[in-house]
Amino acid sequence: ADSAIFLSLGSGNWRCENYYRKDGTALVGGTAATQAEMETATSTTVNVTPGRTQYHPGVAKAFVYFTSVATVPTIQGTAYNVSSITDNGVGDFTLNWTTAFSSINYVVVGIASNTADPNTNLGVVCPRAAWAAGSARIFTLNQTGGAQDSLFVNIVAFGDQ
Repeated sequence: ADSAIFLSLGSGNWRCENYYRKDGTALVGGTAATQAEMETATSTTVNVTPGRTQYHPGVAKAFVYFTSVATVPTIQGTAYNVSSITDNGVGDFTLNWTTAFSSINYVVVGIASNTADPNTNLGVVCPRAAWAAGSARIFTLNQTGGAQDSLFVNIVAFGDQ
């Protein structure tokens, strides 16, 4: 038989704390969210499954940490949805997405730094005119706005795919 643990809340009210099926199978309540429900992000009555999380607008669709020492961009550690990085020149890179966005209407956020000069924080500029659904061009800049390669570049992208 199945078993359950209940907690008395007083005044005849009870809350089920745990429920265990005899055969060990999981309890499934409600319905799983569809891709459309995840993209609109308005339902409060459906369950989110790992295979649908990617469709929510608040979830990062790509991220990467790379270095650009000696003008060779090298992905460090884990990257998600970044197939490669093209070096277009000093401080000028194109991020190539593994899975393209549905349009150029997505957001890229980034920061760059240079540990060789800890007092210099670099900026990242993402010109929308240079974007495509399958790639985004970024620039890393020094404090005076000049192009500069960086030892650490961190990028995150949000949007619909």
